[in-house]
Amino acid sequence: MLRNQAALTCRHDGAGLATTRRRARYGQRLACLQLMMLLAAAAAGCGGGGNAGDVASATPSPPSAPAPAPVPGPAPAPAPVPAPAPAPAPAPGPSPAPAPAPAPAPAPTPTPTPVATVTWPDPASIDWGTALSTAQLNARSGVAGTFAYTPAAGAKLEVGVQSLSVTFTPQDRTKYSPNTVVRKLTVNKASAPVRWDFPSPVL
Repeated sequence: MLRNQAALTCRHDGAGLATTRRRARYGQRLACLQLMMLLAAAAAGCGGGGNAGDVASATPSPPSAPAPAPVPGPAPAPAPVPAPAPAPAPAPGPSPAPAPAPAPAPAPTPTPTPVATVTWPDPASIDWGTALSTAQLNARSGVAGTFAYTPAAGAKLEVGVQSLSVTFTPQDRTKYSPNTVVRKLTVNKASAPVRWDFPSPVL
């Protein structure tokens, strides 16, 4: 146990001696540094820029402070998601054909007006020089109206086959239409007149 205490004492004495030596060295260095600073200041005051620069360069610079750790910047914004492309518009189809216009209703067909019936027998032949009269112009109708003859009564026709016509115009034109009828008339040659007086008696 005495040996252990002796060893501890020796170690303690050695550690104290080392600390003393380190302090002595530090004091020497500090004194040298102060001396160099004084020399540099004196040289600067006398205009000896070159010596001062040498002294300044020989002076050790104090340790620089550690660089600050980089501060992480904000995280980059996420890239925008592209909007979906619009769907293509459907192609226009063929336009429907226009509906045909309805055909106009046909106009009502007017009811034809019946033609008035005319009865006219073929006239008998006459001799030349005979004037037309009711013997030839004797047409009849069951509808009231007027008769217009061509040629008119009193006319004298030439020899040959002549045409007679009559146009009947009914009084009620809303119910009957006019009617024209044609007949043929034969005109014969007339006998030449002969005058022969009675002869005188023979004695």
